[in-house]
Amino acid sequence: MVGTDDQAEQAAPAEEIGPRVLLAEDDNEMRTLLTEELFAAGYHVIPVRNGKELLACLRQPNFP
Repeated sequence: MVGTDDQAEQAAPAEEIGPRVLLAEDDNEMRTLLTEELFAAGYHVIPVRNGKELLACLRQPNFP
């Protein structure tokens, strides 16, 4: 999977957290803020920096 530092920090089985959100945001501060807020609201967040990374995630054979 396309890796970012944000993804590594949020890695956890989705069954334990809740619905998944694939978040594409190019602004690092905004991506971090949104990731933290969504995670706190019970979502499993997969943050990416741009559309290219988002498409790479979607193309992964094991991506849910």
